[in-house]
Amino acid sequence: MEGLKVQTGDTHRDKVNLQPTRIPKLLRLAKGRDCVRCGNNEGSTVAAHYQGQRSHSYGKGRGIKPHDAMAAHLCYRCHAEADSSGLGSCPEAHSRRFLLLIITTQMNLFIEGRINLCFCTVFADNRQ
Repeated sequence: MEGLKVQTGDTHRDKVNLQPTRIPKLLRLAKGRDCVRCGNNEGSTVAAHYQGQRSHSYGKGRGIKPHDAMAAHLCYRCHAEADSSGLGSCPEAHSRRFLLLIITTQMNLFIEGRINLCFCTVFADNRQ
């Protein structure tokens, strides 16, 4: 199975080309959690899909959300700000902050044992 690869060009054109994928179990993990941005736990936290400069690299299209792994656990208010590019003073800052929220969400889930990483060891031909 081939993994994702970053297609490099100049620094503003690097892209990943991730296909949009729905993972309902992953989305349901947002329910009842604290917002990773403001810490509120008022019952409105959802998996907010990435909206940023490179969202099309992560599967976003017209009327199509990016891959479900590209979502941050945000409350209603923070989600509205994220969708309106309100996380930064410019598009680059908004994108960086949103990606940081996604990484924080994924790390929280990993630390809690809610998601895991599968590692494969590749041996040289002469090792077993």
